Amino acid sequence: MDTLLGGISNHNLGPQLMRALQRNPLQQHDLAMAFSSEQNCKRWQGKIIPDATDTPECNLAMLRSSEFGATAAAPYLYKDHLCIILSGVIENIEQISERITQPEYSKYEKQLEHQIACLIDWHWQQHHDLLRAIQLVCKTLVGYYSLSVFSTEKPDAIYCTTVGRALFVAHGAGTSVFSSDPNLLQERAALITQLHNGDVAELTENKIYLFDTNGTIAHRDPTPAHHAGQLPHFMAREIHAQASNAADFIHHAQENRLENWLNTPELFSHIDNTLLIASGSSHHAAQTARFWLESIARLPSQVELASEFRYQDRTITPNTLVVVISQSGETVDTVASLQHAKQRGAQVTLAISNQANSALMRQADLQFQLRAGEEFGATSTKTFTAQLVCLFLLAHTLARARQIDLPSPLEAELCKLPSAIAATLALTPKLKEWGLYLSKKPNLLVTARQSYYPIAQEGALKLKEVAYLHAEACPSGELKHGTLALVGNNLPVIACLPWDLLADQLLANLHDVRNKHGEIFVLSDIALPQIAGFNAIRMPAKLPHLNPILYVVALQLLAYYTAIHRGNTIDTPRNISKTVTTE
Repeated sequence: MDTLLGGISNHNLGPQLMRALQRNPLQQHDLAMAFSSEQNCKRWQGKIIPDATDTPECNLAMLRSSEFGATAAAPYLYKDHLCIILSGVIENIEQISERITQPEYSKYEKQLEHQIACLIDWHWQQHHDLLRAIQLVCKTLVGYYSLSVFSTEKPDAIYCTTVGRALFVAHGAGTSVFSSDPNLLQERAALITQLHNGDVAELTENKIYLFDTNGTIAHRDPTPAHHAGQLPHFMAREIHAQASNAADFIHHAQENRLENWLNTPELFSHIDNTLLIASGSSHHAAQTARFWLESIARLPSQVELASEFRYQDRTITPNTLVVVISQSGETVDTVASLQHAKQRGAQVTLAISNQANSALMRQADLQFQLRAGEEFGATSTKTFTAQLVCLFLLAHTLARARQIDLPSPLEAELCKLPSAIAATLALTPKLKEWGLYLSKKPNLLVTARQSYYPIAQEGALKLKEVAYLHAEACPSGELKHGTLALVGNNLPVIACLPWDLLADQLLANLHDVRNKHGEIFVLSDIALPQIAGFNAIRMPAKLPHLNPILYVVALQLLAYYTAIHRGNTIDTPRNISKTVTTE
Protein backbone atom coordinates (compact mmCIF):
# COMPACT_ATOMS: atom_id res chain seq x y z
CA MET A 1 0.00 0.00 0.00
CA ASP A 2 1.26 3.48 -0.83
CA THR A 3 2.29 5.66 2.11
CA LEU A 4 1.75 9.45 2.09
CA LEU A 5 3.75 11.85 4.22
CA GLY A 6 4.34 15.58 4.17
CA GLY A 7 4.41 18.80 6.09
CA ILE A 8 5.61 22.34 6.57
CA SER A 9 8.10 23.60 9.15
CA ASN A 10 10.07 26.66 10.26
CA HIS A 11 13.26 24.58 9.93
CA ASN A 12 14.68 21.87 7.66
CA LEU A 13 12.00 19.19 7.28
CA GLY A 14 13.79 16.68 5.02
CA PRO A 15 15.70 14.68 7.68
CA GLN A 16 12.57 14.51 9.87
CA LEU A 17 10.59 12.96 7.04
CA MET A 18 13.32 10.39 6.43
CA ARG A 19 13.44 9.47 10.13
CA ALA A 20 9.66 9.12 10.15
CA LEU A 21 9.74 6.79 7.17
CA GLN A 22 12.14 4.51 9.00
CA ARG A 23 9.15 3.59 11.19
CA ASN A 24 7.57 2.14 8.05
CA PRO A 25 8.18 -1.63 7.85
CA LEU A 26 8.30 -1.36 4.06
CA GLN A 27 11.68 0.34 3.91
CA GLN A 28 12.61 -1.35 0.64
CA HIS A 29 10.01 0.72 -1.20
CA ASP A 30 10.92 3.50 -3.60
CA LEU A 31 9.88 6.99 -2.67
CA ALA A 32 9.53 10.32 -4.42
CA MET A 33 9.34 13.75 -2.84
CA ALA A 34 8.26 17.17 -4.06
CA PHE A 35 9.55 20.15 -2.11
CA SER A 36 9.66 23.92 -2.25
CA SER A 37 13.08 25.49 -2.54
CA GLU A 38 13.83 29.13 -3.37
CA GLN A 39 10.32 29.67 -4.76
CA ASN A 40 10.70 26.68 -7.08
CA CYS A 41 9.19 23.25 -6.93
CA LYS A 42 11.69 20.42 -7.17
CA ARG A 43 11.44 16.65 -7.05
CA TRP A 44 13.69 14.03 -5.52
CA GLN A 45 13.65 10.24 -5.69
CA GLY A 46 15.34 7.67 -3.52
CA LYS A 47 15.02 4.84 -1.05
CA ILE A 48 14.04 4.77 2.60
CA ILE A 49 17.45 4.37 4.18
CA PRO A 50 18.76 5.09 7.69
CA ASP A 51 21.33 7.66 6.55
CA ALA A 52 19.86 9.64 3.68
CA THR A 53 22.66 12.18 3.44
CA ASP A 54 21.47 13.38 0.04
CA THR A 55 18.00 14.29 1.29
CA PRO A 56 17.31 17.85 0.15
CA GLU A 57 16.95 20.72 2.59
CA CYS A 58 13.46 22.18 2.57
CA ASN A 59 10.79 23.53 4.90
CA LEU A 60 7.81 22.30 2.86
CA ALA A 61 7.55 18.87 1.28
CA MET A 62 5.26 15.96 0.53
CA LEU A 63 6.22 12.48 -0.55
CA ARG A 64 4.88 9.05 -1.29
CA SER A 65 6.55 5.67 -0.95
CA SER A 66 5.34 2.91 -3.23
CA GLU A 67 6.05 -0.72 -3.97
CA PHE A 68 5.37 0.09 -7.61
CA GLY A 69 8.56 2.13 -8.00
CA ALA A 70 9.71 5.73 -7.85
CA THR A 71 7.85 6.67 -11.03
CA ALA A 72 4.60 5.51 -9.50
CA ALA A 73 5.38 7.40 -6.28
CA ALA A 74 6.29 10.65 -8.01
CA PRO A 75 4.16 13.73 -7.20
CA TYR A 76 2.63 15.44 -10.22
CA LEU A 77 3.93 18.92 -11.08
CA TYR A 78 1.61 21.21 -13.01
CA LYS A 79 2.81 24.46 -14.65
CA ASP A 80 6.03 24.32 -12.59
CA HIS A 81 4.32 25.54 -9.45
CA LEU A 82 1.32 23.39 -8.47
CA CYS A 83 2.16 19.98 -7.08
CA ILE A 84 -0.28 17.23 -6.12
CA ILE A 85 -0.22 13.65 -4.90
CA LEU A 86 -3.31 11.55 -5.50
CA SER A 87 -3.56 8.15 -3.85
CA GLY A 88 -6.58 5.99 -4.62
CA VAL A 89 -9.23 5.87 -7.34
CA ILE A 90 -11.71 8.37 -8.76
CA GLU A 91 -15.01 6.96 -10.01
CA ASN A 92 -16.26 9.92 -12.07
CA ILE A 93 -13.16 10.76 -14.11
CA GLU A 94 -15.16 11.21 -17.31
CA GLN A 95 -17.28 13.92 -15.69
CA ILE A 96 -14.11 15.55 -14.36
CA SER A 97 -12.64 15.66 -17.86
CA GLU A 98 -15.80 17.24 -19.24
CA ARG A 99 -15.41 20.16 -16.81
CA ILE A 100 -12.11 21.16 -18.43
CA THR A 101 -13.31 23.59 -21.09
CA GLN A 102 -10.70 26.35 -21.23
CA PRO A 103 -8.27 26.06 -24.19
CA GLU A 104 -5.20 26.45 -21.99
CA TYR A 105 -6.19 23.34 -20.02
CA SER A 106 -5.68 20.07 -21.83
CA LYS A 107 -8.59 17.65 -21.30
CA TYR A 108 -6.87 15.07 -23.48
CA GLU A 109 -4.03 14.41 -21.07
CA LYS A 110 -5.09 11.03 -19.68
CA GLN A 111 -3.22 11.19 -16.38
CA LEU A 112 -5.75 11.66 -13.62
CA GLU A 113 -3.47 13.93 -11.59
CA HIS A 114 -3.20 16.27 -14.58
CA GLN A 115 -6.93 16.70 -14.87
CA ILE A 116 -7.36 17.31 -11.14
CA ALA A 117 -4.51 19.84 -11.18
CA CYS A 118 -6.18 21.58 -14.15
CA LEU A 119 -9.39 22.00 -12.19
CA ILE A 120 -7.62 23.22 -9.05
CA ASP A 121 -5.66 25.78 -11.07
CA TRP A 122 -8.78 26.97 -12.90
CA HIS A 123 -10.77 27.48 -9.68
CA TRP A 124 -7.76 29.20 -8.12
CA GLN A 125 -7.65 31.70 -10.96
CA GLN A 126 -11.40 32.30 -10.60
CA HIS A 127 -11.52 32.70 -6.80
CA HIS A 128 -7.93 33.74 -5.98
CA ASP A 129 -7.99 31.30 -3.05
CA LEU A 130 -6.14 27.97 -3.24
CA LEU A 131 -8.01 26.49 -0.26
CA ARG A 132 -11.38 27.29 -1.83
CA ALA A 133 -10.20 25.88 -5.16
CA ILE A 134 -9.30 22.58 -3.51
CA GLN A 135 -12.62 22.48 -1.66
CA LEU A 136 -14.57 23.08 -4.88
CA VAL A 137 -12.69 20.37 -6.74
CA CYS A 138 -13.19 17.90 -3.91
CA LYS A 139 -16.94 18.48 -4.12
CA THR A 140 -16.83 17.22 -7.71
CA LEU A 141 -14.69 14.13 -7.05
CA VAL A 142 -16.36 10.79 -6.34
CA GLY A 143 -14.16 7.94 -5.22
CA TYR A 144 -11.90 6.54 -2.54
CA TYR A 145 -8.79 8.70 -2.34
CA SER A 146 -6.41 10.99 -0.48
CA LEU A 147 -5.10 14.18 -2.04
CA SER A 148 -2.29 16.51 -0.99
CA VAL A 149 -1.48 19.83 -2.66
CA PHE A 150 0.97 22.71 -2.44
CA SER A 151 2.06 25.56 -4.69
CA THR A 152 5.24 27.62 -4.70
CA GLU A 153 3.01 30.63 -5.36
CA LYS A 154 1.56 30.11 -1.86
CA PRO A 155 4.56 28.82 0.08
CA ASP A 156 3.11 29.33 3.55
CA ALA A 157 0.73 26.33 3.51
CA ILE A 158 0.26 22.75 2.40
CA TYR A 159 -3.14 21.08 2.00
CA CYS A 160 -4.48 17.54 2.30
CA THR A 161 -7.89 15.90 2.15
CA THR A 162 -9.36 12.41 2.11
CA VAL A 163 -12.48 10.45 1.25
CA GLY A 164 -12.56 6.91 2.58
CA ARG A 165 -8.86 6.52 3.23
CA ALA A 166 -7.30 7.13 6.64
CA LEU A 167 -5.35 10.39 6.84
CA PHE A 168 -3.85 11.97 9.96
CA VAL A 169 -2.43 15.39 10.89
CA ALA A 170 -0.32 16.56 13.83
CA HIS A 171 1.42 19.75 14.98
CA GLY A 172 4.37 20.38 17.23
CA ALA A 173 7.52 22.53 17.59
CA GLY A 174 6.90 24.79 14.61
CA THR A 175 6.01 21.89 12.33
CA SER A 176 2.72 20.61 10.93
CA VAL A 177 2.68 17.20 9.29
CA PHE A 178 0.25 14.75 7.69
CA SER A 179 0.45 11.06 6.84
CA SER A 180 -1.63 8.05 5.86
CA ASP A 181 0.16 6.14 8.66
CA PRO A 182 -0.17 7.64 12.16
CA ASN A 183 2.98 5.84 13.31
CA LEU A 184 5.02 8.16 11.09
CA LEU A 185 3.84 11.22 13.03
CA GLN A 186 4.70 10.10 16.54
CA GLU A 187 8.08 11.85 16.58
CA ARG A 188 6.42 15.18 15.87
CA ALA A 189 3.51 15.29 18.30
CA ALA A 190 1.86 13.70 21.32
CA LEU A 191 -1.61 14.16 19.83
CA ILE A 192 -2.74 13.12 16.36
CA THR A 193 -6.01 14.02 14.63
CA GLN A 194 -7.72 11.87 12.02
CA LEU A 195 -9.53 13.65 9.22
CA HIS A 196 -13.18 12.85 8.57
CA ASN A 197 -14.43 12.09 5.07
CA GLY A 198 -14.32 15.27 2.98
CA ASP A 199 -12.29 17.30 5.49
CA VAL A 200 -9.65 19.60 4.03
CA ALA A 201 -6.66 20.38 6.27
CA GLU A 202 -4.61 23.54 5.82
CA LEU A 203 -1.20 23.05 7.42
CA THR A 204 0.96 26.04 8.33
CA GLU A 205 4.09 26.30 10.44
CA ASN A 206 2.11 27.54 13.42
CA LYS A 207 -1.24 25.80 13.23
CA ILE A 208 -3.49 23.31 11.46
CA TYR A 209 -6.93 24.42 10.25
CA LEU A 210 -9.59 21.81 9.47
CA PHE A 211 -12.57 22.50 7.23
CA ASP A 212 -15.54 20.17 6.75
CA THR A 213 -17.40 19.45 3.51
CA ASN A 214 -19.34 22.70 3.89
CA GLY A 215 -16.14 24.72 4.11
CA THR A 216 -16.64 25.70 7.75
CA ILE A 217 -14.06 25.29 10.49
CA ALA A 218 -14.22 21.78 11.94
CA HIS A 219 -13.15 20.66 15.39
CA ARG A 220 -11.95 17.07 15.59
CA ASP A 221 -10.90 15.44 18.83
CA PRO A 222 -7.22 14.44 18.75
CA THR A 223 -5.98 11.05 19.94
CA PRO A 224 -2.80 10.18 21.87
CA ALA A 225 -0.14 9.35 19.31
CA HIS A 226 0.32 5.75 20.42
CA HIS A 227 -3.45 5.08 20.04
CA ALA A 228 -4.17 6.90 16.77
CA GLY A 229 -5.58 4.66 14.08
CA GLN A 230 -4.80 1.51 16.02
CA LEU A 231 -6.88 -1.66 15.98
CA PRO A 232 -6.39 -4.39 18.60
CA HIS A 233 -5.33 -7.26 16.31
CA PHE A 234 -3.41 -7.75 13.08
CA MET A 235 -6.43 -9.55 11.64
CA ALA A 236 -8.63 -6.49 12.22
CA ARG A 237 -6.03 -4.16 10.71
CA GLU A 238 -5.67 -6.37 7.66
CA ILE A 239 -9.42 -6.65 7.16
CA HIS A 240 -9.72 -2.86 7.33
CA ALA A 241 -6.74 -2.38 4.99
CA GLN A 242 -8.55 -4.06 2.13
CA ALA A 243 -10.26 -0.94 0.78
CA SER A 244 -7.01 1.05 0.63
CA ASN A 245 -5.09 -1.90 -0.81
CA ALA A 246 -7.68 -2.33 -3.55
CA ALA A 247 -7.63 1.41 -4.32
CA ASP A 248 -3.85 1.49 -4.72
CA PHE A 249 -3.74 -1.71 -6.76
CA ILE A 250 -6.52 -0.60 -9.11
CA HIS A 251 -4.99 2.87 -9.52
CA HIS A 252 -1.64 1.41 -10.54
CA ALA A 253 -3.37 -1.10 -12.82
CA GLN A 254 -5.06 1.81 -14.60
CA GLU A 255 -1.64 3.43 -15.02
CA ASN A 256 -0.25 0.16 -16.52
CA ARG A 257 2.31 -0.26 -13.74
CA LEU A 258 1.59 -3.90 -12.99
CA GLU A 259 3.08 -6.91 -14.77
CA ASN A 260 3.84 -6.32 -18.46
CA TRP A 261 1.94 -9.39 -19.64
CA LEU A 262 -1.35 -7.78 -18.58
CA ASN A 263 -0.89 -5.37 -21.48
CA THR A 264 0.21 -8.01 -24.00
CA PRO A 265 -2.87 -10.21 -24.42
CA GLU A 266 -1.43 -11.71 -27.60
CA LEU A 267 0.65 -13.97 -25.33
CA PHE A 268 -2.58 -15.86 -24.62
CA SER A 269 -4.11 -15.86 -28.09
CA HIS A 270 -3.73 -19.66 -28.34
CA ILE A 271 -5.23 -20.41 -24.91
CA ASP A 272 -8.55 -22.25 -25.09
CA ASN A 273 -9.00 -23.35 -21.44
CA THR A 274 -7.65 -22.66 -17.98
CA LEU A 275 -6.67 -24.87 -15.06
CA LEU A 276 -6.46 -23.24 -11.62
CA ILE A 277 -4.63 -25.04 -8.82
CA ALA A 278 -4.55 -23.95 -5.17
CA SER A 279 -5.16 -24.96 -1.56
CA GLY A 280 -7.16 -23.53 1.35
CA SER A 281 -8.34 -19.94 0.92
CA SER A 282 -6.51 -19.67 -2.41
CA HIS A 283 -8.64 -22.56 -3.68
CA HIS A 284 -11.79 -20.63 -2.78
CA ALA A 285 -10.43 -17.62 -4.70
CA ALA A 286 -9.81 -19.87 -7.72
CA GLN A 287 -13.36 -21.27 -7.53
CA THR A 288 -14.78 -17.74 -7.51
CA ALA A 289 -12.56 -16.71 -10.43
CA ARG A 290 -13.80 -19.65 -12.51
CA PHE A 291 -17.09 -17.83 -12.96
CA TRP A 292 -15.27 -14.70 -14.24
CA LEU A 293 -13.08 -16.68 -16.62
CA GLU A 294 -16.10 -18.42 -18.07
CA SER A 295 -18.44 -15.40 -18.24
CA ILE A 296 -15.98 -12.63 -19.18
CA ALA A 297 -13.27 -14.49 -21.13
CA ARG A 298 -15.60 -17.37 -22.16
CA LEU A 299 -12.90 -19.91 -21.39
CA PRO A 300 -13.72 -23.37 -20.01
CA SER A 301 -12.10 -23.45 -16.56
CA GLN A 302 -11.33 -26.17 -14.07
CA VAL A 303 -10.26 -25.79 -10.44
CA GLU A 304 -8.20 -28.41 -8.62
CA LEU A 305 -6.98 -28.82 -5.06
CA ALA A 306 -3.19 -28.81 -5.13
CA SER A 307 -2.96 -31.68 -2.64
CA GLU A 308 -4.98 -33.87 -5.03
CA PHE A 309 -3.77 -32.62 -8.39
CA ARG A 310 -0.12 -33.46 -7.73
CA TYR A 311 -1.02 -37.16 -7.75
CA GLN A 312 -3.28 -37.13 -10.81
CA ASP A 313 -2.21 -38.99 -13.94
CA ARG A 314 -3.44 -36.64 -16.64
CA THR A 315 -2.22 -34.87 -19.74
CA ILE A 316 -2.32 -31.08 -20.05
CA THR A 317 -2.67 -29.68 -23.56
CA PRO A 318 -0.35 -26.93 -24.86
CA ASN A 319 -3.36 -24.59 -25.12
CA THR A 320 -4.07 -24.76 -21.38
CA LEU A 321 -3.16 -21.85 -19.13
CA VAL A 322 -2.20 -23.29 -15.75
CA VAL A 323 -2.68 -20.81 -12.89
CA VAL A 324 -1.21 -21.72 -9.49
CA ILE A 325 -2.17 -19.59 -6.49
CA SER A 326 -0.58 -19.34 -3.05
CA GLN A 327 -0.41 -16.44 -0.61
CA SER A 328 3.11 -17.31 0.54
CA GLY A 329 4.32 -18.91 -2.66
CA GLU A 330 5.93 -21.64 -0.57
CA THR A 331 2.93 -23.92 0.01
CA VAL A 332 4.48 -27.32 -0.59
CA ASP A 333 1.60 -29.02 -2.40
CA THR A 334 1.01 -26.02 -4.66
CA VAL A 335 4.71 -25.82 -5.62
CA ALA A 336 4.70 -29.57 -6.27
CA SER A 337 1.56 -29.21 -8.38
CA LEU A 338 3.26 -26.60 -10.56
CA GLN A 339 6.15 -28.98 -11.14
CA HIS A 340 3.73 -31.83 -11.87
CA ALA A 341 1.77 -29.68 -14.35
CA LYS A 342 4.95 -28.93 -16.27
CA GLN A 343 5.86 -32.60 -16.35
CA ARG A 344 2.39 -33.41 -17.72
CA GLY A 345 2.70 -30.99 -20.62
CA ALA A 346 1.82 -27.49 -19.37
CA GLN A 347 3.53 -24.90 -21.57
CA VAL A 348 2.12 -21.68 -20.10
CA THR A 349 2.10 -21.35 -16.29
CA LEU A 350 1.16 -18.35 -14.18
CA ALA A 351 1.91 -17.99 -10.46
CA ILE A 352 -0.09 -15.62 -8.24
CA SER A 353 1.50 -14.88 -4.85
CA ASN A 354 2.17 -12.09 -2.39
CA GLN A 355 5.89 -12.91 -2.30
CA ALA A 356 7.82 -11.93 -5.43
CA ASN A 357 10.82 -14.20 -4.76
CA SER A 358 8.95 -17.28 -3.56
CA ALA A 359 9.56 -20.76 -4.99
CA LEU A 360 6.23 -20.70 -6.82
CA MET A 361 6.98 -17.38 -8.53
CA ARG A 362 10.49 -18.43 -9.53
CA GLN A 363 9.33 -21.63 -11.20
CA ALA A 364 6.36 -20.28 -13.18
CA ASP A 365 6.61 -18.81 -16.68
CA LEU A 366 4.60 -15.72 -15.70
CA GLN A 367 4.10 -14.02 -12.34
CA PHE A 368 1.41 -11.83 -10.78
CA GLN A 369 2.35 -10.32 -7.42
CA LEU A 370 -0.49 -9.43 -5.06
CA ARG A 371 1.35 -6.48 -3.50
CA ALA A 372 -0.96 -6.63 -0.48
CA GLY A 373 1.79 -5.89 2.04
CA GLU A 374 2.91 -8.25 4.78
CA GLU A 375 0.02 -10.20 6.27
CA PHE A 376 0.83 -10.82 9.93
CA GLY A 377 -2.41 -12.53 10.94
CA ALA A 378 -2.31 -16.29 10.48
CA THR A 379 -5.59 -16.34 8.57
CA SER A 380 -5.78 -15.02 5.02
CA THR A 381 -7.85 -11.84 4.71
CA LYS A 382 -6.38 -9.03 2.63
CA THR A 383 -4.38 -11.48 0.50
CA PHE A 384 -7.61 -13.31 -0.34
CA THR A 385 -9.31 -10.20 -1.71
CA ALA A 386 -6.07 -9.25 -3.50
CA GLN A 387 -6.10 -12.66 -5.20
CA LEU A 388 -9.65 -12.03 -6.39
CA VAL A 389 -8.72 -8.64 -7.87
CA CYS A 390 -5.72 -10.19 -9.64
CA LEU A 391 -7.84 -13.00 -11.05
CA PHE A 392 -10.45 -10.49 -12.23
CA LEU A 393 -7.73 -8.58 -14.12
CA LEU A 394 -6.51 -11.89 -15.56
CA ALA A 395 -10.02 -12.53 -16.90
CA HIS A 396 -9.88 -9.10 -18.57
CA THR A 397 -6.59 -9.88 -20.28
CA LEU A 398 -7.76 -13.29 -21.50
CA ALA A 399 -10.95 -11.73 -22.87
CA ARG A 400 -8.88 -9.24 -24.86
CA ALA A 401 -6.68 -12.10 -26.09
CA ARG A 402 -9.81 -13.76 -27.48
CA GLN A 403 -10.96 -10.41 -28.96
CA ILE A 404 -14.10 -10.46 -26.86
CA ASP A 405 -15.76 -7.09 -26.38
CA LEU A 406 -15.65 -6.28 -22.70
CA PRO A 407 -18.73 -4.76 -21.08
CA SER A 408 -18.11 -1.03 -20.72
CA PRO A 409 -19.02 -0.92 -16.99
CA LEU A 410 -16.09 -3.21 -16.04
CA GLU A 411 -13.62 -0.35 -15.55
CA ALA A 412 -16.18 1.69 -13.64
CA GLU A 413 -16.92 -1.34 -11.47
CA LEU A 414 -13.25 -1.66 -10.52
CA CYS A 415 -13.20 2.01 -9.51
CA LYS A 416 -16.26 1.51 -7.29
CA LEU A 417 -14.81 -1.50 -5.48
CA PRO A 418 -12.77 0.36 -2.78
CA SER A 419 -15.74 2.53 -1.75
CA ALA A 420 -17.96 -0.56 -1.70
CA ILE A 421 -15.47 -2.39 0.55
CA ALA A 422 -15.40 0.64 2.85
CA ALA A 423 -19.21 0.60 2.98
CA THR A 424 -19.07 -3.09 3.93
CA LEU A 425 -16.58 -2.34 6.70
CA ALA A 426 -19.06 0.23 8.02
CA LEU A 427 -21.41 -2.66 8.81
CA THR A 428 -19.14 -3.65 11.71
CA PRO A 429 -21.56 -2.77 14.56
CA LYS A 430 -24.30 -5.08 13.27
CA LEU A 431 -21.84 -7.86 12.42
CA LYS A 432 -20.43 -7.53 15.92
CA GLU A 433 -23.94 -8.15 17.33
CA TRP A 434 -24.29 -11.23 15.16
CA GLY A 435 -20.89 -12.44 16.34
CA LEU A 436 -21.96 -12.19 19.97
CA TYR A 437 -25.03 -14.35 19.34
CA LEU A 438 -23.31 -16.89 17.08
CA SER A 439 -20.40 -17.30 19.48
CA LYS A 440 -22.74 -19.24 21.79
CA LYS A 441 -23.73 -21.77 19.13
CA PRO A 442 -21.78 -25.02 18.62
CA ASN A 443 -22.40 -25.34 14.87
CA LEU A 444 -22.99 -23.03 11.91
CA LEU A 445 -24.02 -23.44 8.29
CA VAL A 446 -23.08 -20.93 5.56
CA THR A 447 -24.99 -21.11 2.30
CA ALA A 448 -24.98 -19.38 -1.09
CA ARG A 449 -25.24 -20.07 -4.81
CA GLN A 450 -23.02 -19.83 -7.90
CA SER A 451 -19.95 -17.58 -7.46
CA TYR A 452 -20.98 -16.87 -3.86
CA TYR A 453 -20.69 -20.50 -2.81
CA PRO A 454 -16.83 -20.36 -2.69
CA ILE A 455 -17.29 -17.20 -0.61
CA ALA A 456 -19.51 -19.18 1.76
CA GLN A 457 -16.75 -21.81 1.94
CA GLU A 458 -14.22 -19.12 2.78
CA GLY A 459 -16.50 -17.69 5.45
CA ALA A 460 -16.94 -21.13 7.01
CA LEU A 461 -13.18 -21.64 6.93
CA LYS A 462 -12.62 -18.34 8.77
CA LEU A 463 -15.14 -19.35 11.44
CA LYS A 464 -13.24 -22.60 11.90
CA GLU A 465 -9.81 -21.01 11.95
CA VAL A 466 -10.35 -18.19 14.43
CA ALA A 467 -13.69 -18.86 16.14
CA TYR A 468 -13.05 -22.62 16.55
CA LEU A 469 -16.65 -23.31 15.55
CA HIS A 470 -17.83 -26.25 13.49
CA ALA A 471 -18.90 -24.31 10.42
CA GLU A 472 -19.77 -25.87 7.08
CA ALA A 473 -20.72 -24.43 3.71
CA CYS A 474 -23.50 -25.85 1.57
CA PRO A 475 -24.80 -24.73 -1.83
CA SER A 476 -28.32 -23.46 -1.25
CA GLY A 477 -29.74 -25.72 -3.93
CA GLU A 478 -28.38 -28.73 -2.06
CA LEU A 479 -30.01 -27.98 1.29
CA LYS A 480 -32.92 -30.28 0.48
CA HIS A 481 -30.57 -33.14 -0.39
CA GLY A 482 -29.94 -34.18 3.20
CA THR A 483 -28.58 -31.10 4.93
CA LEU A 484 -32.00 -29.91 6.14
CA ALA A 485 -31.99 -32.91 8.48
CA LEU A 486 -29.44 -31.03 10.60
CA VAL A 487 -31.39 -27.77 10.81
CA GLY A 488 -32.81 -26.81 14.18
CA ASN A 489 -32.43 -24.40 17.07
CA ASN A 490 -28.70 -25.10 17.42
CA LEU A 491 -27.75 -24.69 13.77
CA PRO A 492 -27.97 -21.05 12.63
CA VAL A 493 -27.78 -20.59 8.86
CA ILE A 494 -25.82 -17.67 7.40
CA ALA A 495 -26.85 -16.87 3.84
CA CYS A 496 -25.30 -14.73 1.10
CA LEU A 497 -28.35 -13.45 -0.81
CA PRO A 498 -27.44 -10.99 -3.58
CA TRP A 499 -30.56 -10.05 -5.50
CA ASP A 500 -29.91 -11.74 -8.85
CA LEU A 501 -31.49 -14.35 -11.12
CA LEU A 502 -31.26 -17.03 -8.43
CA ALA A 503 -32.44 -14.90 -5.51
CA ASP A 504 -36.01 -16.24 -5.54
CA GLN A 505 -34.77 -19.83 -5.45
CA LEU A 506 -32.37 -19.12 -2.60
CA LEU A 507 -35.08 -17.29 -0.68
CA ALA A 508 -37.32 -20.33 -1.08
CA ASN A 509 -34.51 -22.51 0.30
CA LEU A 510 -34.29 -20.21 3.34
CA HIS A 511 -38.04 -20.49 3.95
CA ASP A 512 -37.52 -24.25 4.11
CA VAL A 513 -34.90 -23.64 6.80
CA ARG A 514 -37.27 -21.37 8.72
CA ASN A 515 -40.03 -23.99 8.52
CA LYS A 516 -37.64 -26.41 10.23
CA HIS A 517 -37.22 -23.90 13.10
CA GLY A 518 -33.78 -22.81 11.89
CA GLU A 519 -32.47 -19.32 12.60
CA ILE A 520 -31.42 -17.39 9.52
CA PHE A 521 -28.84 -14.61 9.19
CA VAL A 522 -28.96 -13.02 5.74
CA LEU A 523 -26.51 -10.73 3.96
CA SER A 524 -28.37 -9.10 1.08
CA ASP A 525 -28.19 -5.98 -1.06
CA ILE A 526 -31.93 -5.37 -0.83
CA ALA A 527 -34.12 -4.55 2.14
CA LEU A 528 -35.77 -7.81 3.15
CA PRO A 529 -39.20 -7.75 4.80
CA GLN A 530 -39.36 -8.38 8.50
CA ILE A 531 -40.04 -12.11 8.79
CA ALA A 532 -39.93 -14.12 11.99
CA GLY A 533 -36.72 -16.08 12.12
CA PHE A 534 -34.89 -13.80 9.64
CA ASN A 535 -32.05 -11.54 10.70
CA ALA A 536 -30.81 -9.33 7.87
CA ILE A 537 -27.95 -6.94 7.17
CA ARG A 538 -28.26 -4.65 4.14
CA MET A 539 -25.14 -4.91 2.02
CA PRO A 540 -23.88 -2.07 -0.24
CA ALA A 541 -25.32 -1.67 -3.72
CA LYS A 542 -24.59 -4.69 -5.88
CA LEU A 543 -21.51 -4.71 -8.12
CA PRO A 544 -22.18 -6.80 -11.25
CA HIS A 545 -19.03 -8.97 -11.09
CA LEU A 546 -16.99 -8.04 -8.02
CA ASN A 547 -19.84 -8.33 -5.53
CA PRO A 548 -18.50 -11.60 -3.99
CA ILE A 549 -15.59 -9.59 -2.58
CA LEU A 550 -17.98 -7.52 -0.46
CA TYR A 551 -19.59 -10.64 1.00
CA VAL A 552 -16.27 -12.18 1.96
CA VAL A 553 -15.26 -8.97 3.77
CA ALA A 554 -18.51 -9.16 5.77
CA LEU A 555 -17.88 -12.83 6.62
CA GLN A 556 -14.30 -12.03 7.68
CA LEU A 557 -15.63 -9.43 10.12
CA LEU A 558 -18.25 -11.87 11.38
CA ALA A 559 -15.63 -14.55 12.03
CA TYR A 560 -13.38 -12.01 13.76
CA TYR A 561 -16.05 -10.77 16.17
CA THR A 562 -17.35 -14.27 16.82
CA ALA A 563 -13.82 -15.25 17.83
CA ILE A 564 -13.50 -12.13 20.01
CA HIS A 565 -16.68 -13.00 21.90
CA ARG A 566 -15.42 -16.54 22.43
CA GLY A 567 -12.20 -15.18 23.96
CA ASN A 568 -9.96 -16.81 21.36
CA THR A 569 -6.43 -15.89 20.38
CA ILE A 570 -6.95 -14.01 17.12
CA ASP A 571 -3.63 -13.57 15.33
CA THR A 572 -2.10 -16.93 16.26
CA PRO A 573 -5.00 -19.40 16.31
CA ARG A 574 -4.23 -22.94 17.36
CA ASN A 575 -2.93 -25.45 14.84
CA ILE A 576 -2.75 -22.86 12.04
CA SER A 577 0.42 -22.19 10.04
CA LYS A 578 0.86 -19.21 7.75
CA THR A 579 2.81 -21.30 5.27
CA VAL A 580 2.07 -25.01 4.87
CA THR A 581 5.47 -26.61 4.31
CA THR A 582 4.50 -30.26 4.87
CA GLU A 583 1.82 -32.36 3.26
